[in-house]
Amino acid sequence: MSPEKGVYALLMRLSRRRKIVIGKMGTFAFSPGWYVDLDSAHGSGGLAARTARHRRLNSQKRKHWNVDYLRPFAPLSEIWYSFAPSSQEHAWASVVGAIPGASVPVPKFGAHDCKRCVSHLFHFQNRPFPEVLRAGLAKGGRSQSNVYADFVTLYRRDPLVIGSEATEQLVSYDRGRRVIETVSTNQTSNSHGLLASTGRRPKFETLVKQLSCEFGVTVSVLWDDVDFAVGINKLVSSCPDLNVMNLLFNARSPQARKAIMQLSRTSDIRQRHRITGVIAGKFRSIAPSSCDSVFDTVSFAEVVSRLRRARGVAEKHCDSIASDCPNSERNETEELWILCGSAATQLQWVIGQEKPPSPVILESLSKDALWDRLMSREIRGKTVGKARAALRLTIKSLWDYPEMIRREIVPTSSERERATAELNRIIRATQKQSVQPSTRSLTR
Repeated sequence: MSPEKGVYALLMRLSRRRKIVIGKMGTFAFSPGWYVDLDSAHGSGGLAARTARHRRLNSQKRKHWNVDYLRPFAPLSEIWYSFAPSSQEHAWASVVGAIPGASVPVPKFGAHDCKRCVSHLFHFQNRPFPEVLRAGLAKGGRSQSNVYADFVTLYRRDPLVIGSEATEQLVSYDRGRRVIETVSTNQTSNSHGLLASTGRRPKFETLVKQLSCEFGVTVSVLWDDVDFAVGINKLVSSCPDLNVMNLLFNARSPQARKAIMQLSRTSDIRQRHRITGVIAGKFRSIAPSSCDSVFDTVSFAEVVSRLRRARGVAEKHCDSIASDCPNSERNETEELWILCGSAATQLQWVIGQEKPPSPVILESLSKDALWDRLMSREIRGKTVGKARAALRLTIKSLWDYPEMIRREIVPTSSERERATAELNRIIRATQKQSVQPSTRSLTR
């Protein structure tokens, strides 16, 4: 721990209900669970000296702060800290107190001289994590410094978490988080980005090998844990005001690891859509679904990938409308291919602009006009299914383009060339079915 001055939080766990005397404040009943105590260290020795004192369990130690009365009964698990001014202590208290599930066990605990805060001690039934604090601070724009985590004890299976699947996933997440936090304390740049890049991982191979021995797992398992932790932290960052951790690690119905990883690779809008949907009872799983009609593009490479798949379907199946299929299926298939060609033409024009404007999508190609049709199962069959798939892949990028422009997700020259080439082939494949609108009508 650095001797610099800063703000810190003690994460402690109480295994059973206890009545504890807190100095002159009186006797209070403390429920089992997790406790977060906030304070600042701006005296001699800074964070290093102050947190070292909290780590010690000495019956002869003079009890100076309120937390000194709680510490003998609540083992210290982690210390979160930041090299921030003392005023940030109030921002931390505001964010921690707003985390879903937070409660105040003792009013004014550690905050006798603070007129702004109800308390600096908060209780949680479910274990809180520093990523929730980071996300809350970032959302409010209240933090000027990084928040780090120092591990006081090695992680062990939490007896307060019931359910083998939830427990195993929590263990996996915590192992990966241990790597992330260790790297974070030694890097000035974003450790999540560094560890998410497989090309940069050899730089941390020695650290990972050391921690893999400490945890008793293989290096490959620990790297999987890192990916898992990075994915979960993305979901928390997208929904700082929701109890994401409790949703993912719910003892009765934890979310599947595969679903968590799938959702973490999508846009923040889609992540929030699925998570709020599960909380509201609309969905059972946070796994992305083809029925999600929200924005979902995180890089232009995804546009090229979608168009490549759409082109493959169009070239293989556009001319394969069976002569003996029902008229309703034949007509629907032909109309879908015409729409696919129109969508490709408009998208081609937008992508071809060096500084693309936010496209005005034709009413016939709008989401309101086509979504129910794309999801409909009234008319079924192989040919109509392939046409729907090609149209969905092509028009998805057209629908996402206005938000892509707002987020400055723009193509490189190579990506623009590849996307244009794929679109040309889609247009050629669908020309037999479509009559192309003029460029002028597409850009009005």
